[in-house]
Amino acid sequence: ATGGSAWLSKQGWGFESTTTICNWEKVVCESSKLTRLLLGKNQLVGTLPNTISNLGPDLTHFVVDSNTISGTLPSTISQLTSLRRLILENNAFEDELPDLSTLTSLTHFDLSGNSFIGTFPTILQSMTGLIQFDIGSNRFVGEDFASVTFSSWTSLQILDVSNNQLTGTIPTGIGLVTTLQSLYLNNNN
Repeated sequence: ATGGSAWLSKQGWGFESTTTICNWEKVVCESSKLTRLLLGKNQLVGTLPNTISNLGPDLTHFVVDSNTISGTLPSTISQLTSLRRLILENNAFEDELPDLSTLTSLTHFDLSGNSFIGTFPTILQSMTGLIQFDIGSNRFVGEDFASVTFSSWTSLQILDVSNNQLTGTIPTGIGLVTTLQSLYLNNNN
């Protein structure tokens, strides 16, 4: 589904391979369990399959930035509840986000440089360990951003909602996030 034959790094990948998944290029395992899939900048094309949840309960890093993955983000990604890093930046994803409220372990969430649509994903307020939250350069709309309290984001260092179509006022709670180091709100309404 992602054009494996054209990948830049693909050693060990393929159905004919007798190599265990832990020996595949761009895969990290701990105690023989898949924990990190690091496929950024690897010429992936196409869509992510609904079977993405089969990557396992121990997956902590799903990094596919700077590829050409398109279509919607499968709702089954919400079953990867151990995810700490979900990095999808600079692809061609579109449509609304699925419910990601089960991904409460996320620390780094980067969807920038896609074409996601819908209102500001306020459901993400339940992700209290976020350090980086970047939805810049998408097509999110609405005044929902103004209602975000930020009081639960006590570790947040980077917040980027730039280059969307958000309207309304800047949430007053942003000023209470003492850990915040970088704030990008530009090019909204």
